[in-house]
Amino acid sequence: MKSKDFEYIYNRVFHSAKRALNKLSMTIEEVDEKRGTIIASTKTSFFGWGEDVSLIFKDLGNKTSVVVQSSSPSQIITWGKNEVNEDQVLEGIYRDLKGL
Repeated sequence: MKSKDFEYIYNRVFHSAKRALNKLSMTIEEVDEKRGTIIASTKTSFFGWGEDVSLIFKDLGNKTSVVVQSSSPSQIITWGKNEVNEDQVLEGIYRDLKGL
């Protein structure tokens, strides 16, 4: 699990996260903007059977906190794939917010 505070308002960060997940080819399974949650998943690949990725957003006024957790329900050993997913999601949100 990893978290990051972004110096942007809640709505902007929430929508940037959806764009970032799409750019990462993750499938968005559930979106609840009022509760501040997004549930996504990755596809099965050579490196894994697919991971579940959950994002939790907290409105802190002029900034927004995002917690990302990736888990592999079908695998015992993940070889660091969950940490990579978490880093990629947070970096993707950052890049989208910066217009990169």
